[in-house]
Amino acid sequence: MNEVGRIRFRADSDSEISKGFCSCLIWMLDGAEAGEVLVVKTWDLQDVNVGIYGKVNLRVNTWHNVLLAMQRKT
Repeated sequence: MNEVGRIRFRADSDSEISKGFCSCLIWMLDGAEAGEVLVVKTWDLQDVNVGIYGKVNLRVNTWHNVLLAMQRKT
């Protein structure tokens, strides 16, 4: 959290696809207030078009896991 109460993120991964997901989520959420980060749900990301929410899809699971990790850190 920075001095004005905004959440700042940084992340890295060995997996290129996970690194890309992290980058996209950071782009969307970096600098947000904590409450804004905590209300995001996985299905809110369906327009990013990396998979269909609700189906067994490893990419959707990756989005979900990265988002949950960001929310836990928040």
